[in-house]
Amino acid sequence: LRRVARECVLDLAADGVVYAEVRYAPEQHLERGLTLDEVVEAVDAGLREGEDEARGAGGRIQVRSMVTAMRHAARSVEIAELMVRHRDDVCGFDIAGAEDGFPPTRHLAAFEYLRHENAHFTIHAGEAFGLPSIWEALQWCGADRLGHGVRIVDDIIGPAGHEELGRLAAYI
Repeated sequence: LRRVARECVLDLAADGVVYAEVRYAPEQHLERGLTLDEVVEAVDAGLREGEDEARGAGGRIQVRSMVTAMRHAARSVEIAELMVRHRDDVCGFDIAGAEDGFPPTRHLAAFEYLRHENAHFTIHAGEAFGLPSIWEALQWCGADRLGHGVRIVDDIIGPAGHEELGRLAAYI
């Protein structure tokens, strides 16, 4: 994890990136006995090493991580608490995975906790499940940002050259 995080930063720096947020799901890296906290610490150490190495080569880059909870799992509160514990190194929380059948409202307790902790969170919505997923992520769950959101195009109506934003697209 540490090596891959370091290499990620170096690859980004080589492409001229100066700021990036990378996301990963700590819960997917526990098979060999690491704790959630150890996963975050390893990734953060790799990111810092990559930044230092890039600076040593004349580059400048800052990379922060977002911890992701998986929609189909039941660990979102645990991952939200992890994010808050590491908030000086982790820039936010994210929920991802299959939208259909796994609405973000299943994770309301995690979002409520994050709001009370003044922590930022992103919800991936509007890629596979459309406008209702986007609306739910914003209105029910209070997302700061949307991941993907590409189906917002379904709320842009009218003939070519005379398109108008629907209510949800205008709000966004």
